[in-house]
Formats: sequence, C-alpha cells, structure tokens
Amino acid sequence: MALFISSLNSGSNGNCYYVGSSTDAVLVDVGLSCRETEKRMKQVGLAMQTVKAIFVSHEHGDHIKEYLY
Repeated sequence: MALFISSLNSGSNGNCYYVGSSTDAVLVDVGLSCRETEKRMKQVGLAMQTVKAIFVSHEHGDHIKEYLY
C-alpha cells in the first residue's frame, strides 16, 4: 500500500496536508475552507471520501478554519 503525502497549502494564509493511502487518510491542519480543501485535493487526484480524521497541530487561524463553505 502506497503512502501519499501532499501539501495542499502551506503559509500564513492557511496550512493543510494530506497523509494517507488511496483508501484512508488524515488531514493535518485545515487552514483552508472545506470547499478550497476539496478543490485542491481533486486537483492532485485525491478524494475527500478517504479522509477519516483531522489532526490540528494548534489553534491558530492558519491551521484551522471555523467555517465551512
């Protein structure tokens, strides 16, 4: 089983990393909106359905957004 690690965004405007396989994954930080996260995942061939958990490193706005869409 291959492990994928993808930086969906990194910086003061939002941090989000995908760590997982083609069937199960974890997002590390979600400093982007849900819509933007899904869009960026789709651009690199990853599916939101694989995400089983979200790990938040700390509660700064660039690591977690408080809104959906």
